[in-house]
Amino acid sequence: MVSRDEYLKGMVLTSWSFRENDRMLWFYSQEKGKVLLFVKSGKKINSKLAPMISEPFALLNLKVVKGKAYFHLIGGEILEVFENIEKDYKRLLRLNETFEKITNILPRHEKNKKILSLIKSFLKAVDQKYDINLFNSFILKVLSFSGFMPQLNYCLVCNKNLEKGYFDIKKGGLVCKEHKSDKSFKISVKSLNLMKNLLLKDFQFLISKEFDKNASFRVSQIIERFYNWQI
Repeated sequence: MVSRDEYLKGMVLTSWSFRENDRMLWFYSQEKGKVLLFVKSGKKINSKLAPMISEPFALLNLKVVKGKAYFHLIGGEILEVFENIEKDYKRLLRLNETFEKITNILPRHEKNKKILSLIKSFLKAVDQKYDINLFNSFILKVLSFSGFMPQLNYCLVCNKNLEKGYFDIKKGGLVCKEHKSDKSFKISVKSLNLMKNLLLKDFQFLISKEFDKNASFRVSQIIERFYNWQI
């Protein structure tokens, strides 16, 4: 059977060296979700394929052929780039770290239109402004879309409505004082409200607001611990 060319529209999540001159990469596409791509001679400067996969966090339309274990990249085009991102080392570094995390969250070959839309919205926001809350919101949203949404409104044991309380990593959300465990830690009103905003509000709203820096730092720690436990 002759292999047929396909087109995948999306973004590179992570990439790494493979053999002497080749590259492998995880690519999130609107057609097939997360897929593994092989790029022959992807490390060579004069490779016709290298510019496409080297453009940081660009929206791509890739021409591929399906193999037994992965897709082979044979062509394509760059559809959209983010100029402020590619010129800012701090943003690039943080984005690389963040995309490695979501690569671990997202299942292979499971299409989800919301995820690609979320990725594009996130990158457009980061292109406008570097803000730690954007990165925290993105991780939290991807976790939620993937079935790991934290409960932030009531105790997961007794269903009591809570405005503050304890965040339980194992249970995946809030618990009251009576039901805290060794996997629970106290969360302030400010931190809890910030987490709700990060989960429910869009990135443009988050850009437009100023949040308490201590709360942002604390929420970063909570999301990191929540991610590590769940993934």
